[in-house]
Amino acid sequence: MNALPLSTSVSCVSLFRLVLTCTLGLCVQAQADNAAGVKAYKAGQYQQAFREFSADAAKGNENSAFNLGYMYQHGVGLKVDHALAAKWFKVSADQGDAGAMVALGEIYEDGELPGDGNVQALSWYRKAAAKGNSDGQYKVGLFYDYGFGVKQDYAQAFKWLQQAIAQGNPGAQYEMGSLYERGKGVKKDPGQAVALYRKAALQGLIKAQSSRATAKSGG
Repeated sequence: MNALPLSTSVSCVSLFRLVLTCTLGLCVQAQADNAAGVKAYKAGQYQQAFREFSADAAKGNENSAFNLGYMYQHGVGLKVDHALAAKWFKVSADQGDAGAMVALGEIYEDGELPGDGNVQALSWYRKAAAKGNSDGQYKVGLFYDYGFGVKQDYAQAFKWLQQAIAQGNPGAQYEMGSLYERGKGVKKDPGQAVALYRKAALQGLIKAQSSRATAKSGG
């Protein structure tokens, strides 16, 4: 598959990251290893990127572990393997990486691993949400909204979606719009629904565009 755009910025959460939070003496080597993998990835040299990330991830580096999990999850330069993707995302998640927690939750949610996918997914989303990750907060809200892996609770859905919206999460904006359009846990308000759908659409969420039109027409 074609690789998605990636960033090597260390100032934000990104698909591929350089590690700076390490002890003096180990940081340079860990950063160099991950940077070499990112460089190879950006050049389309996926086998080289795989080797670089594998070597560093085996040493426990959370950023390279995340990157390796991403390559397995999306089949970038190699065969898709959700079990191995989950293995490496967990290495990163166990070190506190909220993005890896969300990625691991998504694999469970998609039913790619044994067990009750929704329950396992929600467990990881909760952990990410507790660390302030907006995607985790959005997913927890979504699961409460529809009762995925948990008893349906619109108040909890509203709570978690609101936290994600405070960080500008478009998925949460869309789902909150849906709550207002359906009148679930809140007073039905098509105007508020349209406003939220518009915010999500402006951030590129395609499905929000059609939902906005539907809410406007009262259909």
